[in-house]
Amino acid sequence: MNTINHNVKLIIYTEGGKKYQKKILPFINNLIPEKKIVTYSTIQGLEADLRVWDSSHKIFLFYVTSEKEIINSLALKSLLKDHSIILILPDSKCDLITKAIKLYPRYISYATNDFTDVNLVLEKMINNYKSKIGC
Repeated sequence: MNTINHNVKLIIYTEGGKKYQKKILPFINNLIPEKKIVTYSTIQGLEADLRVWDSSHKIFLFYVTSEKEIINSLALKSLLKDHSIILILPDSKCDLITKAIKLYPRYISYATNDFTDVNLVLEKMINNYKSKIGC
C-alpha cells in the first residue's frame, strides 16, 4: 500500500524515545505520511495532544517498554476512550496484559515480533476509516 492522502494522524507514544520509535517507523511509513505522524516520549506531551481537538482521525500506537508505562497511560483512559489504540508490549506476562487491556486496545502485539502484524492492522484501520467517510 502506498502512502495515501487521508485524514488519519498516527500518535506514537513510548517512554523509550527515539530508539523505539525508529524500530516501528519503517513498518508504518508507507501507510501514513511522515507529516501526520506525531511522537511523544512523555505522558504529559501525549495528554496535551489528547486535549487538543482537530479534525483528523487519530490512531494511537503505544510502544510499551515497562509496566510503569501502562500504569501511566491508564491515567489517560478517559481521554483515549473514543480512539483506536494499538499496543506493543515487551512480553505476554499475564499481569502486564491484565493492565494493558484496560486501555481497550484494538490490537496487541509484542516487541519480539517483526511488526508486520502492526502494519497490517494499521492498514486495515485506515481502510475502515476511509470507507466510513466515503474515500
